[in-house]
Amino acid sequence: MTNEQEERLVMAFELIAQSMAGIHETKRKEFEKRWPSPGERREAVVTRVLSEEDRIREKHGEEGGSIADWLGLEEEFIGVREKEFIKSDARRKQVGGTAGGFAAAPKKTNNGTCSLGSETLEGEA
Repeated sequence: MTNEQEERLVMAFELIAQSMAGIHETKRKEFEKRWPSPGERREAVVTRVLSEEDRIREKHGEEGGSIADWLGLEEEFIGVREKEFIKSDARRKQVGGTAGGFAAAPKKTNNGTCSLGSETLEGEA
């Protein structure tokens, strides 16, 4: 092999090396575009919509207090049905004395009479 042939081979190898370096750079850019490297991991931020209780706690702080104070229970806050329920519950407690707050049921006897407290009714059983 002559010096001139060796020179041509060296130049060809250098040209091949430059071409392969260009191909490598092109493929590297294509790879980064298709599969980008993941960024820095960040701490997860969890958000949620505040509930009614959360808003009340935020409004009044953690100072405590009664539920009526927290919720601002006033006369207009209690509806008509709720008032009726409270009244009927109070009436049951006043009548009370029996289990469940209800009046005692009439008792039947063997002789055909029916008694309710101090009253006795006669008739067919």
